[in-house]
Amino acid sequence: MDRLLLEDSLDRYRFCTQKIDRLTQDIEVYILDYFPTKYEPLLEVLGIKETGAATILGEIGPNVDAFSSVENLASWAGLSLSSYKSAGIKKSSRTTRGNNYLKTVLVRSGGVTGRSKEPAFNQLYYRLSNKGSKMKAVIACAHKLLRIVYKLLKERIHYNVEKALGQLQQRLVHK
Repeated sequence: MDRLLLEDSLDRYRFCTQKIDRLTQDIEVYILDYFPTKYEPLLEVLGIKETGAATILGEIGPNVDAFSSVENLASWAGLSLSSYKSAGIKKSSRTTRGNNYLKTVLVRSGGVTGRSKEPAFNQLYYRLSNKGSKMKAVIACAHKLLRIVYKLLKERIHYNVEKALGQLQQRLVHK
């Protein structure tokens, strides 16, 4: 009896993985047919893989004209910090509620990029994680990734590591 249950479970597992693989291929074909100029620059960013780029395009869309600024997009994605102040004392600092799918992809990618050797994210991650929580550092890297994604989709440009570093960080790295 146990063997029959295990075989049945294995059959269901194989069916589900085949279905997932077929859907993933269909999504990739669709994206490459309709949004190739938006998809390729997203893949150039460290930490964003095919599934992440597809999720970003699926949730934000191929253009970011619906968002007047990167702050609006960050708020919609749930990566803006909210705080509660009472009598001039800051009580809490947490991220806002937002799009769970986009937030999950960006936080995972932020964790990967923060621990990578790319100075644009590495310096930010270690500077913030040494001060306190590692999760706050991951959220900061996710927010930086979102700003980069916004710029890539808005201006239709490719990812440039030097621009991601910023002026101050470029001077520090090149010394």
